[in-house]
Order: sequence, then C-alpha cells, then structure tokens
Amino acid sequence: MPVIKRFMVVFVALTFVLGAAGAVLGGEKIDINKATVDELSQLKNIGPKKAAAIVAYRDKNGPFKTPGDLINVSGIGAKTFEANKDLITVGPSAPKVDTKALDTGKVTSPATKAVDTGKKVTPTATKVTDTGKTSATVEKKK
Repeated sequence: MPVIKRFMVVFVALTFVLGAAGAVLGGEKIDINKATVDELSQLKNIGPKKAAAIVAYRDKNGPFKTPGDLINVSGIGAKTFEANKDLITVGPSAPKVDTKALDTGKVTSPATKAVDTGKKVTPTATKVTDTGKTSATVEKKK
C-alpha cells in the first residue's frame, strides 16, 4: 500500500510541474496579472523570490497595463523581460470606449426625461451636493 501512495504522490507532483512548464513551453502565455507565484516561477530567470516580488508589486500597484511594465518590479531588468516577453501577457484588453459618442455637449439629469433641443448647454453650477434624496442641491456661479 505505501508503494502505491508514493507512486500517486510522485505522479501528482510531476503532473503539476509538467503542466505548469507545459503552459510556458507549449505556447500558452502566462497572464502576469493573474498568475500565482508558482506559475510565475516557470518563467525564465524568475525564481520564487522574484515571482513573489511580482505578485507583491501587482497587489500594491494594481494590474500591469503592458507586459513591459514588468521591469518596474524590483529585481526584474531588461534582460529578464526580453527573455520572457513572448511568454507573458496582461490578459485581454478592456474594450475601448468611443468618447466621441459620449461627448454630445448636452447635460441631462437622471430625474428628468432627456430632450434633444439641439442646443449646447453650458453648465453654470460650481458645486453639486448630494442630499441623499432623489434631487441634489446646486449652487450657481457668482
């Protein structure tokens, strides 16, 4: 019975190690915004300490915007980035918002029905205070 248990432990360990290495070697990129220390350790020249530094940096500063942001992590230089640039990603990009469609020049209130008069409205309020009710207090410019 102990032989079977040993075999299973070795099998599971090898499956895990080879699976993680296969992700890097098999063409699957590692998302540095989601990867664990173990997953990041599979990258070239990245050991557990550097992987932990990547995770700590990400936790402190938020997600990486580009793979190149990895060099901002202490201990990660240009050579390490160059060795891994084809193996990492920052995940899918957020969809871009068409700001021209949003900038209509019209001001509407959620409490009123929007009416398109075709005129551009210039806001005159300098301060809007939320009163906790369905309306707000507006102070006009002097």
